[in-house]
Amino acid sequence: MQVKRFIAKDAHSALRMVREAMGSEAVIITNRKVDDGIEIVASGDYDGAEGLNSKAEMHADLPAVAEVDGVSQSTQIDGMRSEIHALKDMMESQLSAMKVGHWGQRDKLSAELFRQLSRLGLGVELATRLVSVTQDCSDMNSASRKALTLLARKLKTTDDDILEEGGVVVLLGPTGAGKTTTIAKLAAQFSLLHGTHDIVLVSADNRRIGAHEQLLAFGKLLGIPVLHAREERELDAILQTLVDKKLVLVDSAGLDQADLRRPDKLIGMHSINEKLQHYLVLPATMQRAALDRVFSAMEGIQIHGCILTKVDEAIALGDAFTSLLRYKMPLAYWTDGQRIQDDLHQARAADLVSKSVKLAKIRQENKDDRLMLAMLNTASQSTGLRH
Repeated sequence: MQVKRFIAKDAHSALRMVREAMGSEAVIITNRKVDDGIEIVASGDYDGAEGLNSKAEMHADLPAVAEVDGVSQSTQIDGMRSEIHALKDMMESQLSAMKVGHWGQRDKLSAELFRQLSRLGLGVELATRLVSVTQDCSDMNSASRKALTLLARKLKTTDDDILEEGGVVVLLGPTGAGKTTTIAKLAAQFSLLHGTHDIVLVSADNRRIGAHEQLLAFGKLLGIPVLHAREERELDAILQTLVDKKLVLVDSAGLDQADLRRPDKLIGMHSINEKLQHYLVLPATMQRAALDRVFSAMEGIQIHGCILTKVDEAIALGDAFTSLLRYKMPLAYWTDGQRIQDDLHQARAADLVSKSVKLAKIRQENKDDRLMLAMLNTASQSTGLRH
């Protein structure tokens, strides 16, 4: 039996590739949407010279299949890495579920604590680890306090203080993460501390329509000059003229799939400027799978820290906590509103854990309110009452 992966722009093209390569008797094992289109994994039987007779031929054939549709080897590697992560998560979830089931039978306190931690949105593996260190606790309050204290201790934060130390700061992140607004918040708070004469904003987002104009509007509002870098060389030239400035904030283009495959090509990665630092801007509303994809792509790249945005819009912070811990990414700042002079906070792990608990309580209260309204509506209908 031969198993092969095919990637095409649509299902029809992928199936055609399967038939041409493996014949009409091929069996489809899996099919799913991927960033580059549709991926199909199929198996088929080969005889004699028509088949692939060695492992070397099998591996040699895979890139050729991918190249038919212009899909790079790195894309296949990214897909396999994602599959490995998914398999690992599934195995960890199953093992943790077994442990939780054991708690439910023998240890009611551990089972209840696990449920509380799960309401924060924490991953199964992380919640299980936190519960396992509370076995010496005799009541829920002490167990919960110990678990949350450990969570805060595990979350890494940077010692960086951009507002005091300055430097050349490049903000990276997906489109819509809030990079431009975060730059405005950093600039506003820096200006309150040091004035506007020692700070410059640089717009290097040449993909999003209106990106430069948006940063320019913030600059005019704050009284801070805004420069425009249209390419890497122009950015380097601009930075050389700003060596006397305490803080330079660079707004980069939103990360796309090509950037995640080649993060070493991101803006400023090969700059000669010794003060240059990259910060990853990610929204707290982002799902764990998407966060993991970004963090995984950035492994091996010099990222100074993460700025977590839109905390006020998040249902829970557990996905962010789980991914930050998995990839050992330190937090530098977090934001929770649109007020550029107020809604930026230097990261303190204990504050974020407390925020996460409050979000879980609000969500539970809202759930209880909806349940109560549903019960009242049901009672009204059964008694014939009308409001």
